Amino acid sequence: MAKVFVSYSRRDLPFVRDLVRDLQRRELETWFDLSSLTGGDPWPDKIERAIREASHFIVVLSPYSMESPDVAHELALAIRHQRPIVPVLLQDMRPREELRGLHWIDFRTDYEKGLESLQNILRSASPSVDPGIPAREVSYGGFVPVLFLACPNSVKAVTILIALSTFVKTARLSLLSPFGERETVIAIFTLLTGLTSLWWAYRAARRRTVWGEILAAHALMLLNPLIGLVASPPFLTFLAGTPLDLVAMLILAKSQSYRRWMVAYPSGFGARV
Repeated sequence: MAKVFVSYSRRDLPFVRDLVRDLQRRELETWFDLSSLTGGDPWPDKIERAIREASHFIVVLSPYSMESPDVAHELALAIRHQRPIVPVLLQDMRPREELRGLHWIDFRTDYEKGLESLQNILRSASPSVDPGIPAREVSYGGFVPVLFLACPNSVKAVTILIALSTFVKTARLSLLSPFGERETVIAIFTLLTGLTSLWWAYRAARRRTVWGEILAAHALMLLNPLIGLVASPPFLTFLAGTPLDLVAMLILAKSQSYRRWMVAYPSGFGARV
């Protein structure tokens, strides 16, 4: 019977919680620090024992986990105890030297397909992993266009909707004249909130957001139509992008794939990796 140890960065916790839950539902015994460690446990000894007794060692690959000293330590223990290492690719990253000769299971764009592949490997007698799509390191001066990101379609949809909303509002703004002083102030404020939301959506697409940013962006989206109500009636056409904002927010609220991807760490800044 498979007994799985999961090594990960805390900033990938939303994804890891879902993964552990789904593996346990498939009757695969899974060791997960947040549920397997209790107060007062000598955690270094318990972690080493769990790795030594595991049939498979899963490491969740992301830029955060590759920078995590805890993941590096756990990976070294898995190599020392000769545990079969199964890399799970959550996000494009630069892999550690120890992992560069291994293939991985791709969870970037299709969670269910990745879960099925992982389950088959954990239940098989052989620890070998079928090659997945290679991790890409596409970058243009540090900027990665969202359409080139290996991320769920829901993430791309939200980013594109907010970009279209900002474009429509800006176009409407250029057609509205004459402006009163109040309308000018409101127009500048709305344009800035649109651009801020677009920047936030791009950060979310690269999994660099935290809950504080997410809540602030949602508040800005909701403020836009309320702000427009205090302006003159012609100015309300500036809010033509609002339906796009509402669709984006609906995706945020309903999409599990977006939730797995976008949240870097639920407790916000200062979290350890």
